[in-house]
Amino acid sequence: MRSAKKLSFIIFFVVAVLIIIFSWRYLLPPQEKILRDSFTQVDRNMWSVAIPFYRLYSDNLPLSWNSIWQVNLYEENMLLGPPHSIHLNIIQDGKGRYSHWGDELLFSTSDNSDPNTNGRKYSIVLAYTPSHTIFSMIAIATIFLLIAGLVVVPAVQAASIPVKTKIRFAKFMPFFGVFVLLLYRSNVVNVSAWWGIVFYTAMLFLFTLWTGFGMYLSYLCYSCAKTNKFLYVLLNVWFMLSVSTVMIETTARIFPVYTSWANNPGEKFFWPDRVYFPLNNFGHRDRDFIIPKPDNTYRIVLIGDSYTEGAGLSRQQTMGYLLERQITKLLRDTANVEVYNLGHCGMNTKEEVDVLLHDGDKLQPDLVFLNYVMNDAETHPLTITPADEPMWYKELNRILITSAGSYAYYRFIKSFRLIEEHFATTSDYLAAQHDKNKAGWQDVSAALRRMELWLNEHRCEGIALIWPIFQNDWTSSAAKINKQVEEELKSHQLTVFDLNDLFQQTNEPLVNFALSRVDHHPNANANRLVSKLMELIVVDTKSFQSFIKSKDIGRMSMITNRH
Repeated sequence: MRSAKKLSFIIFFVVAVLIIIFSWRYLLPPQEKILRDSFTQVDRNMWSVAIPFYRLYSDNLPLSWNSIWQVNLYEENMLLGPPHSIHLNIIQDGKGRYSHWGDELLFSTSDNSDPNTNGRKYSIVLAYTPSHTIFSMIAIATIFLLIAGLVVVPAVQAASIPVKTKIRFAKFMPFFGVFVLLLYRSNVVNVSAWWGIVFYTAMLFLFTLWTGFGMYLSYLCYSCAKTNKFLYVLLNVWFMLSVSTVMIETTARIFPVYTSWANNPGEKFFWPDRVYFPLNNFGHRDRDFIIPKPDNTYRIVLIGDSYTEGAGLSRQQTMGYLLERQITKLLRDTANVEVYNLGHCGMNTKEEVDVLLHDGDKLQPDLVFLNYVMNDAETHPLTITPADEPMWYKELNRILITSAGSYAYYRFIKSFRLIEEHFATTSDYLAAQHDKNKAGWQDVSAALRRMELWLNEHRCEGIALIWPIFQNDWTSSAAKINKQVEEELKSHQLTVFDLNDLFQQTNEPLVNFALSRVDHHPNANANRLVSKLMELIVVDTKSFQSFIKSKDIGRMSMITNRH
């Protein structure tokens, strides 16, 4: 009889492990996955790659998870689309259209090139659709019911429960810890919202009670003469590992690291627009662009990297959105002003100019702002790196961040250096990128020459803004790099404004204008300050002066004189 019970428990244990593995791989696959396999050409512009662990999110399942999540496809840092495209449209038109069909991702590249040879990185990211909120509420309700059923009720009734029943209950408790970890892996509770903090605080409190109750049951198991001691040790280790992991992850979610970097497991909460705001008809994170440009319209185009796109901000907080509102208010609805944001995270100056030359002819801007950030001289792929990441470090990040989505590990690597870096400070690293003999700086110079030719050909004015790195020690260490960049920009007929001067006038530390202690992207306050300066710059340009004079000289002169 005892051997039969042991066999039934072993069978149950094996089945439970298989269920957990299935849930981990199929219900909760990695939130982000780089597509490393070779791509197979299906027909003309359509290519395919196998993504079997995401089949439950595919377009062709009537009750698939894509009602809650969908698979987003990225080319480098640019989101492709539209998703769920008709296959014939992918074949004939391409231009980033894709469809997730069964085990395969059927897609086209942004320019209909061969993804095997164009040198670009392709990755998929699970992103929420609007119905995720309903799923979140159901998940929260379910876990609280489970806690009430497995912890609170048994604790209250502990005095009346027979010892054998308590021992049986203790054998099932470790599975509950794994279930909670699986729920955490789904990442459905917003760690940046007040209700998310309340939820995780309640979870921490309940798991503290659960730990005490579990230790009591463990003692009963050990004291029972019939208990298999090996089984006791196995259950106890499993219990303590699952509970401690849950408590550490819960604490890390109560005090998360706020960064808008792509590998942050909480990116969709810290930068919601990157997930929820769709790319427009030109593939940029802005509203749809109007083509051709309407009459009576003054159009400004912004090019740059994540500083321009607005990392960690809503679109309404970005400098481009604010600038458009400010100038529209200034004109008192007598003319139309459009500010189009062509910024993309991770781009360098060469790629930013490529975007301008690709879209500029259709957009017909009157004024172009180039936002220069000090890492814009880097090459892709990187030829100068801040550190050599060993294979174990890359694998650890892949497992714990990409696959497991661990907030605790992300906080750990942001707080401590696990690998030795090549440069003592950020400014040393950026100075190496700006070495005039290196490929990165030479790419910058060549890109600025191409931009100068394009601006002259289209009779378009160009403004360059030099951004600081929002660290307290930046201003004193960056003077030499800033001077080099400013001279190069001016040599290509760009009017240059060094934003270091603007932020110094506030008499506040530069770090006050960063998103967080570990994320040095400009925050909403920095964007608001820069948009005010940009407004004064725009009003003073020749193209804007010519535009307003052609509309209403008297009235516009009065408005301009205010500045």
